[in-house]
Amino acid sequence: MRNLFTLTRALPLLLLGAAIFCFDMFSSTASGIGKSYQGPEPGTIEVDDYRVSGPFTHQNLSLFLIRGRDELPRGQKVLTLDEALRKKKIKVRETSDVNELIFVNVSGDCTIFIMSGDIVKGGKQDRTIKFDVILGPRSGEVSIAVHCVEAGRWSGRGDESVVEFSSSSKMLATKKAKIGNRASDPHGGGQSEVWDSVAEAQEKLGASLEKDVRATASASSYQLTLEDKDVAAGIEDYERALARIVDRKSDVIGYVFAINGEINSADVFGSHELFTKVWPRLLEAAGTEALGEWDDRMNFRPATLDDVQAFLASASFGRASVRPVTATVEERTRESDEVILFETRDLDNDGAAVRRNYLKK
Repeated sequence: MRNLFTLTRALPLLLLGAAIFCFDMFSSTASGIGKSYQGPEPGTIEVDDYRVSGPFTHQNLSLFLIRGRDELPRGQKVLTLDEALRKKKIKVRETSDVNELIFVNVSGDCTIFIMSGDIVKGGKQDRTIKFDVILGPRSGEVSIAVHCVEAGRWSGRGDESVVEFSSSSKMLATKKAKIGNRASDPHGGGQSEVWDSVAEAQEKLGASLEKDVRATASASSYQLTLEDKDVAAGIEDYERALARIVDRKSDVIGYVFAINGEINSADVFGSHELFTKVWPRLLEAAGTEALGEWDDRMNFRPATLDDVQAFLASASFGRASVRPVTATVEERTRESDEVILFETRDLDNDGAAVRRNYLKK
């Protein structure tokens, strides 16, 4: 059986620490069994201004923690898009243009960080954000580029508003989707690539769980696929095992992850505080991709710190380009034959790097 949910039900979490992997000590979340797991201290290497430790592994997903100094100024009140929507600090409006939405930060004292790949649910179609965006207090209307992640709908769904989006609980969860969403058109990015990657992700999740994970309400909706109970349960196994590896580590600002022994991608943020805000969503996305790539018959060489070092270093040799995202945000890209690095800079904070997103081609 290739059903990860069934497999992980059958194997107690205490068996997850295979001897070929190194673990730090961490605890299951409150929803888990309630036990702590002890393993050897993972290795550490120096990469530029970072220290990287790991791996921390569950099934076919290995994580490495990136540790370093904050670049963003302290004391700035920053909300994620999900937080801002729940607290009604932001309005996200439909434009009837598939690739554009209007965002308004209505708060008087909060800066809102909107991450590339964030999915907003509702409107005429679910959308995902193309670029990282930073909205200052009382921003006024800002047009933001998006892609559709629901090819089959262009009308209201159920009791959701057709003119506004009220939630953003999920994000794009595969490397192919992230590259298609972020890359400029000459490099193959675009709406069709996002649709194709969503359909492929649904097929892979369905194959791993041996069921159709497309929702009857909208078969093309990636958001509704991620809400499927068996998909959610499979992802939760990864979250339960790995969520707390960042606990009591105040210098963690990012992570690298590998699936089936292959380095996949990395994220580094401008501060520990911002990283901890987005960490649950990042881990959920990594677990989603790992679930789609799961096969209990596979054998692979675990990723190592040397692999991580080579991956991060390769981006520094890439071709550089810069483009404005908004009046206060620019995206710097460096692309090598193996890696694309997207770096988001906050021009209101002396060009501080808010996020560095490394994607393996």
